[in-house]
Amino acid sequence: MTGAVLAMVAGASLLGVNLRLDEAADIPQVAEAGFQAVRTDLFWNVVEPEPGRYDFSRFDPFLDALQRNRLRPVLILDYASPHYDAGQSPRTPEGRAAFARFAATAARRYAGRGIVWEIWNEPNIAGFWTPRPDAAAYVALVAETARALRAADPTGTIAGLSLGGCVWDREFVRDAFAAGLLAHVDAVSLHLYPAPDATGALEYFEELRAQMRAAGGERPILCTEMGTQTHDENRQWDYLSRMTDGNVRGGLPLTIWYSFRDDEEGHFGMVDRQGRRKLAFYLPRLLPLAAAGAPTVPPIEAGARARATPERCRRPAP
Repeated sequence: MTGAVLAMVAGASLLGVNLRLDEAADIPQVAEAGFQAVRTDLFWNVVEPEPGRYDFSRFDPFLDALQRNRLRPVLILDYASPHYDAGQSPRTPEGRAAFARFAATAARRYAGRGIVWEIWNEPNIAGFWTPRPDAAAYVALVAETARALRAADPTGTIAGLSLGGCVWDREFVRDAFAAGLLAHVDAVSLHLYPAPDATGALEYFEELRAQMRAAGGERPILCTEMGTQTHDENRQWDYLSRMTDGNVRGGLPLTIWYSFRDDEEGHFGMVDRQGRRKLAFYLPRLLPLAAAGAPTVPPIEAGARARATPERCRRPAP
């Protein structure tokens, strides 16, 4: 386990938000709202437009803006490249080696920024891992990529699993742990869309920890996506406050909300498409993230329960 993960566990639980590359202008607002981290995609096919040539010109300004605003990057190393494995997810030695070189090149460029490197997004979902989900192939990619990342950026934290979907994919988790995932990562990440409420999430955290112990080693759990699609700002406030508090009580060192701005996927944002700030924009500064078990700000709508919609779970891959 790296010092970066240990620092997160020992200190306050970090709160972040998903932000797209084309939303860099929102970064000062993200910091103003009180978030401490930003999760975004580092697309392989964009960084490596042709074999062996790397171009970070679209990402450098984004990462520099995060640094200026003291926001911790959570970078998703993802998806396929048209130059390897017929444009599908890496499944051959050549494809895995190319992906690891891309990851190492990025890690050397941005080393020392305390980045959380999340290897892939929702590999258990068809469309995100092509041609179909394959836990063993995913773990083989994680193993090679993690070695490259550690050599290039010893200060980084490596997260794997990135479990997605509308139900807990226990079969994929079982297969990934059996293939040795935990030997290669500093933390396991998941998305909380299957959880009906904070209690349901806490129950799954304990189940996942038991699986990790049975597989030979426990790792911190990171929530790298959670959110609710709703036009009711009171319900959004209540969902985010209750679920975030549950994550803190559950010992998660990092929680990432989806997303900062409404987009084509729906009304998940803290601001709408016109830039109007919703009630949830003001919530991060009111959440006592530093002390596990501390009470949250009272919900606006007592007893309300909002949850993620199936539309978010079934979103298409980019």
